[in-house]
Amino acid sequence: MGPGSTLCDRLFPRTAPLAEGGAAEGIPVAVSPIGVELDHFIVDERIGVGGMGAVFRARDTRLGRGVALKVLSPVQSLDQGAVQRFRNEARAAAGLDHDNIARVFYVGEDRGLHFIAFEYVTGTNVRDLIAARGPLDPSDAVNYTLQIASALVHTNSVGVVHRDVKPSNIIITPTGRAKLVDLGLARNSESDRSSEDLTSDGTTLGTFDYISPEQARDPRNVDVRSDIYSLGCTLYQMLTGEPPYPEGNAFQKLLDHQGKQPPDPARKNSRVSERLSSVIRRMMASDPGKRFATPEALIRELMFVAEDLGLTGVSSEGMVWMAAGAISGRNWEKHIGWMATVALLVVLAVVLRFQPVDRGEVLSGGERLAMADSLADRAAGASQSPATTDPRQLPPLRDQMAATGS
Repeated sequence: MGPGSTLCDRLFPRTAPLAEGGAAEGIPVAVSPIGVELDHFIVDERIGVGGMGAVFRARDTRLGRGVALKVLSPVQSLDQGAVQRFRNEARAAAGLDHDNIARVFYVGEDRGLHFIAFEYVTGTNVRDLIAARGPLDPSDAVNYTLQIASALVHTNSVGVVHRDVKPSNIIITPTGRAKLVDLGLARNSESDRSSEDLTSDGTTLGTFDYISPEQARDPRNVDVRSDIYSLGCTLYQMLTGEPPYPEGNAFQKLLDHQGKQPPDPARKNSRVSERLSSVIRRMMASDPGKRFATPEALIRELMFVAEDLGLTGVSSEGMVWMAAGAISGRNWEKHIGWMATVALLVVLAVVLRFQPVDRGEVLSGGERLAMADSLADRAAGASQSPATTDPRQLPPLRDQMAATGS
């Protein structure tokens, strides 16, 4: 027996019949989901509806917090393959814990409807941001990309490939935090190789404007480099206002991703530097072996772009660079656990979390890199002695990279 009709009618309204005279079909009947209870969640608002289901803003009555409730549609709930893929999403998301990824709070089923409760992220997705503002300033685009690259370091560390990185799946909060959402296509690399029932069909490949060539060929045979490709397409769109291959139908887009050289964003936006353009084109190389092998490698290159831009970010908690004196002991202790990751990633992770400084306080390029080196050493516990507060007394990050062969 399928999910209860009353519940479904509230959450998934039927479509109105075709109006006389040929009006557009498929117009939802105005049925409000407000007040619908699903397990211990009460729906406040319908956020969006797609082919697989719908997303609602809801309240967790047990913990008293807002959540984003992703509910599988009644039709999909009757399809065991779709249910299995939905559960796979929940498993993949539940294993992630990172400030740039929307967290999973709860997974459940009520009256035949399967749902996942995610962290509710307030903000605007990058697609809508571009639609409203046009191409983003390079410093904003690099800031957001650094944050999502940090998220990919985490997903890669637990063997998860997101497989649907795109502008609409990146939400920018009012404080400038970039959040990666919707792991509907995310897969654990080990389960991919052993679960034939999870074989993806044409509806779960990804999005044609951002899909990597190898994901288009076989969605099961991808790694983090596929996400790096999609992030490169996203960064390209942030800077130009359009995806890298905007023309043609879906088939033509797939051919373009497979066979064309990555376009140069500087041709559409004169503010894009050669260094930044080079990074983007490497991210979008059709051959995975020619891309950045890891998100950490991407971050290292973007850090130099950030230096060139004098990057200060978009808002108080989205700042990438700051003066040494702006780091308080209290804030340092609060974030020390999260910073204990790959040393070069730590540089990014730390500075994205603290308060801003005036432009007059921003350090010079060499001082910023030296300060980054100091932050990494402290986070890794490399020295038990008090660290100097003068970044000019510390070896620059470039020297450390050369010494370690990075």
